[in-house]
Amino acid sequence: MKVDLPSGGWAELRDKLKGGDRVAAMEAVRVEVADGKTTVDGSVETRVCNALLARLITAWSFEGVPAPATHINPSAILEDLDLDDYNALCEAIEPYVEKVTPRPNRPARRN
Repeated sequence: MKVDLPSGGWAELRDKLKGGDRVAAMEAVRVEVADGKTTVDGSVETRVCNALLARLITAWSFEGVPAPATHINPSAILEDLDLDDYNALCEAIEPYVEKVTPRPNRPARRN
């Protein structure tokens, strides 16, 4: 899927999710339990988005910058991305995030 970005650039995303995408998203979530208290920080959504973008962006229009899925450290690339472009990419993969992350209030699936 091609995503047009606010900067005038574009990104090509892999359309089909794989099991490894779910694993990467879940590994990005950290929950801390200490002294009987459970703590989840505000960056969970960002970490899940980054984990998926790092696997799903296969090509883009940023000359000289490797696409995250082909780079050894995709997080560094995403950190330098224009915020409007980053937000557009995160919005584009929202259905993917929904599919790979468990949500306690999500209706049960029917067979």
